[in-house]
Amino acid sequence: MLIVIILTGIALVLGVLIYFVNKLVPHKVKGVEKTEEIAGILPGINCGACGHPGCFAYAQALTKNADLILKTPCTVVLQDTEGLERLEKALGVTLDASEMSRKALIHCNGNSEVIYNYSGVGTCKAAAQLLRGYKKCPYACLGLGDCVKVCPQGAISIKPENGVAVVDPEKCTGCGLCLAECSQNLIELVPAGTKIAFLCNYAPLRDIPGREKCDA
Repeated sequence: MLIVIILTGIALVLGVLIYFVNKLVPHKVKGVEKTEEIAGILPGINCGACGHPGCFAYAQALTKNADLILKTPCTVVLQDTEGLERLEKALGVTLDASEMSRKALIHCNGNSEVIYNYSGVGTCKAAAQLLRGYKKCPYACLGLGDCVKVCPQGAISIKPENGVAVVDPEKCTGCGLCLAECSQNLIELVPAGTKIAFLCNYAPLRDIPGREKCDA
Protein backbone atom coordinates (compact mmCIF):
# COMPACT_ATOMS: atom_id res chain seq x y z
CA MET A 1 0.00 0.00 0.00
CA LEU A 2 2.85 2.36 0.88
CA ILE A 3 4.47 1.71 -2.49
CA VAL A 4 1.25 2.62 -4.29
CA ILE A 5 0.99 5.89 -2.36
CA ILE A 6 4.64 6.77 -3.13
CA LEU A 7 4.25 6.01 -6.83
CA THR A 8 1.03 8.02 -6.97
CA GLY A 9 2.77 10.97 -5.33
CA ILE A 10 5.66 10.79 -7.79
CA ALA A 11 3.21 10.67 -10.69
CA LEU A 12 1.37 13.74 -9.39
CA VAL A 13 4.62 15.69 -8.95
CA LEU A 14 5.78 14.75 -12.46
CA GLY A 15 2.38 15.69 -13.87
CA VAL A 16 2.57 19.14 -12.27
CA LEU A 17 6.13 19.62 -13.59
CA ILE A 18 5.11 18.63 -17.11
CA TYR A 19 2.18 21.06 -16.97
CA PHE A 20 4.37 24.03 -16.00
CA VAL A 21 7.11 23.12 -18.48
CA ASN A 22 4.50 22.95 -21.23
CA LYS A 23 3.24 26.41 -20.27
CA LEU A 24 6.59 28.13 -19.79
CA VAL A 25 8.80 26.65 -22.53
CA PRO A 26 8.08 28.04 -26.05
CA HIS A 27 6.89 25.43 -28.52
CA LYS A 28 8.78 26.98 -31.44
CA VAL A 29 12.23 28.43 -31.71
CA LYS A 30 12.21 32.21 -32.10
CA GLY A 31 12.08 33.25 -35.74
CA VAL A 32 10.95 29.90 -37.14
CA GLU A 33 7.46 31.13 -38.02
CA LYS A 34 8.89 34.14 -39.87
CA THR A 35 11.37 31.89 -41.69
CA GLU A 36 8.58 29.53 -42.72
CA GLU A 37 6.49 32.47 -43.95
CA ILE A 38 9.35 33.79 -46.09
CA ALA A 39 10.23 30.32 -47.37
CA GLY A 40 6.61 29.90 -48.47
CA ILE A 41 6.96 32.97 -50.70
CA LEU A 42 10.26 31.91 -52.28
CA PRO A 43 10.07 29.66 -55.38
CA GLY A 44 11.55 26.57 -53.71
CA ILE A 45 13.72 25.59 -56.69
CA ASN A 46 16.90 25.76 -54.56
CA CYS A 47 18.99 27.10 -57.45
CA GLY A 48 21.61 28.66 -55.15
CA ALA A 49 21.87 31.85 -57.21
CA CYS A 50 21.33 33.94 -54.06
CA GLY A 51 24.51 32.48 -52.58
CA HIS A 52 22.72 30.11 -50.18
CA PRO A 53 22.37 26.33 -50.49
CA GLY A 54 18.59 26.51 -50.81
CA CYS A 55 15.47 28.64 -50.42
CA PHE A 56 14.96 27.75 -46.75
CA ALA A 57 18.55 28.71 -45.90
CA TYR A 58 17.99 31.99 -47.75
CA ALA A 59 14.76 32.54 -45.78
CA GLN A 60 16.67 31.98 -42.53
CA ALA A 61 19.24 34.58 -43.57
CA LEU A 62 16.49 37.08 -44.48
CA THR A 63 14.84 36.51 -41.10
CA LYS A 64 18.06 37.64 -39.42
CA ASN A 65 18.79 40.48 -41.86
CA ALA A 66 16.01 41.72 -44.14
CA ASP A 67 18.36 44.15 -45.92
CA LEU A 68 20.20 41.16 -47.37
CA ILE A 69 17.59 40.99 -50.12
CA LEU A 70 18.78 44.35 -51.44
CA LYS A 71 22.27 42.91 -52.01
CA THR A 72 21.39 39.40 -53.15
CA PRO A 73 17.73 39.36 -54.24
CA CYS A 74 15.82 36.28 -55.29
CA THR A 75 15.70 36.88 -59.03
CA VAL A 76 12.73 34.55 -59.51
CA VAL A 77 10.55 36.48 -57.05
CA LEU A 78 11.49 39.73 -58.80
CA GLN A 79 9.57 38.43 -61.83
CA ASP A 80 6.46 37.74 -59.72
CA THR A 81 4.51 40.88 -58.81
CA GLU A 82 2.28 39.16 -56.25
CA GLY A 83 5.19 37.30 -54.67
CA LEU A 84 7.23 40.48 -54.50
CA GLU A 85 4.43 42.29 -52.65
CA ARG A 86 4.11 39.44 -50.15
CA LEU A 87 7.87 39.44 -49.59
CA GLU A 88 7.88 43.21 -49.03
CA LYS A 89 5.18 42.81 -46.38
CA ALA A 90 6.96 39.89 -44.69
CA LEU A 91 10.32 41.69 -44.55
CA GLY A 92 9.07 45.22 -44.01
CA VAL A 93 11.14 46.62 -46.87
CA THR A 94 10.42 48.31 -50.20
CA LEU A 95 11.64 46.50 -53.31
CA ASP A 96 11.88 48.03 -56.79
CA ALA A 97 11.95 45.17 -59.28
CA SER A 98 12.81 47.47 -62.19
CA GLU A 99 16.03 48.55 -60.49
CA MET A 100 16.96 45.17 -59.01
CA SER A 101 16.19 42.90 -61.97
CA ARG A 102 19.10 41.59 -64.02
CA LYS A 103 19.30 39.69 -67.30
CA ALA A 104 22.11 37.58 -68.70
CA LEU A 105 23.96 39.01 -71.71
CA ILE A 106 26.39 37.01 -73.86
CA HIS A 107 29.24 39.13 -75.21
CA CYS A 108 29.78 37.45 -78.58
CA ASN A 109 28.24 38.19 -81.98
CA GLY A 110 29.45 34.97 -83.60
CA ASN A 111 31.56 36.36 -86.45
CA SER A 112 34.78 34.60 -85.47
CA GLU A 113 36.19 32.16 -88.03
CA VAL A 114 36.47 28.45 -87.18
CA ILE A 115 40.15 27.45 -87.50
CA TYR A 116 39.93 23.69 -86.93
CA ASN A 117 37.33 20.95 -86.58
CA TYR A 118 36.81 19.93 -82.97
CA SER A 119 35.65 16.35 -82.33
CA GLY A 120 36.31 15.90 -78.62
CA VAL A 121 34.01 15.89 -75.58
CA GLY A 122 30.96 17.96 -76.40
CA THR A 123 31.31 20.67 -73.77
CA CYS A 124 32.71 24.19 -73.95
CA LYS A 125 34.97 23.50 -70.97
CA ALA A 126 36.59 20.57 -72.76
CA ALA A 127 36.95 22.39 -76.09
CA ALA A 128 38.52 25.42 -74.42
CA GLN A 129 41.37 23.26 -73.10
CA LEU A 130 42.71 22.82 -76.64
CA LEU A 131 44.27 26.10 -77.86
CA ARG A 132 41.54 28.14 -76.14
CA GLY A 133 38.92 26.72 -78.49
CA TYR A 134 38.49 26.15 -82.20
CA LYS A 135 37.77 29.73 -83.29
CA LYS A 136 40.16 32.46 -84.37
CA CYS A 137 39.10 34.61 -81.42
CA PRO A 138 40.04 32.72 -78.22
CA TYR A 139 37.24 34.53 -76.39
CA ALA A 140 34.50 33.51 -78.84
CA CYS A 141 31.43 31.53 -77.84
CA LEU A 142 32.08 27.87 -78.62
CA GLY A 143 28.38 27.06 -78.79
CA LEU A 144 28.47 23.61 -77.19
CA GLY A 145 25.77 24.55 -74.71
CA ASP A 146 27.24 24.36 -71.20
CA CYS A 147 25.15 27.42 -70.35
CA VAL A 148 22.05 25.95 -72.01
CA LYS A 149 22.20 22.85 -69.81
CA VAL A 150 22.42 24.79 -66.54
CA CYS A 151 19.67 27.37 -67.20
CA PRO A 152 16.62 26.41 -65.08
CA GLN A 153 14.30 28.61 -67.16
CA GLY A 154 15.31 27.35 -70.61
CA ALA A 155 16.20 30.94 -71.51
CA ILE A 156 19.40 30.15 -73.44
CA SER A 157 19.62 28.54 -76.86
CA ILE A 158 22.26 28.08 -79.57
CA LYS A 159 21.68 29.92 -82.85
CA PRO A 160 22.00 27.33 -85.63
CA GLU A 161 23.29 29.84 -88.18
CA ASN A 162 26.45 30.78 -86.25
CA GLY A 163 26.61 28.41 -83.27
CA VAL A 164 26.50 31.16 -80.65
CA ALA A 165 24.47 31.13 -77.43
CA VAL A 166 21.71 33.73 -77.12
CA VAL A 167 19.49 34.68 -74.19
CA ASP A 168 15.73 35.15 -74.32
CA PRO A 169 15.20 38.15 -72.00
CA GLU A 170 11.55 37.23 -71.52
CA LYS A 171 12.48 33.89 -69.95
CA CYS A 172 15.70 34.91 -68.18
CA THR A 173 15.28 35.61 -64.46
CA GLY A 174 18.86 36.76 -63.93
CA CYS A 175 19.77 33.90 -61.59
CA GLY A 176 23.38 34.00 -62.81
CA LEU A 177 23.97 30.24 -62.85
CA CYS A 178 25.19 30.44 -66.44
CA LEU A 179 28.06 32.80 -65.56
CA ALA A 180 30.16 30.14 -63.86
CA GLU A 181 29.45 27.61 -66.62
CA CYS A 182 30.87 29.74 -69.43
CA SER A 183 34.50 28.74 -69.93
CA GLN A 184 35.03 31.84 -72.08
CA ASN A 185 33.69 34.26 -69.43
CA LEU A 186 31.34 35.78 -71.98
CA ILE A 187 28.23 36.12 -69.83
CA GLU A 188 27.39 39.15 -67.73
CA LEU A 189 24.34 40.15 -65.70
CA VAL A 190 23.15 43.57 -66.84
CA PRO A 191 20.20 45.75 -65.72
CA ALA A 192 16.98 44.41 -67.21
CA GLY A 193 16.30 47.72 -68.94
CA THR A 194 19.57 47.74 -70.89
CA LYS A 195 18.89 48.78 -74.50
CA ILE A 196 22.41 48.97 -75.99
CA ALA A 197 25.21 46.45 -75.42
CA PHE A 198 28.51 45.66 -77.12
CA LEU A 199 28.39 41.99 -78.11
CA CYS A 200 32.11 41.33 -78.07
CA ASN A 201 34.40 40.17 -75.29
CA TYR A 202 37.54 41.50 -76.98
CA ALA A 203 37.03 45.10 -75.86
CA PRO A 204 37.63 44.65 -72.10
CA LEU A 205 40.39 42.05 -72.55
CA ARG A 206 42.36 43.29 -75.61
CA ASP A 207 44.71 40.35 -75.47
CA ILE A 208 44.70 38.06 -78.49
CA PRO A 209 48.35 37.16 -79.11
CA GLY A 210 48.98 35.50 -82.47
CA ARG A 211 45.33 35.77 -83.57
CA GLU A 212 43.02 38.35 -85.03
CA LYS A 213 39.87 39.60 -83.42
CA CYS A 214 36.62 38.98 -85.26
CA ASP A 215 34.74 41.66 -87.19
CA ALA A 216 32.55 43.15 -84.48
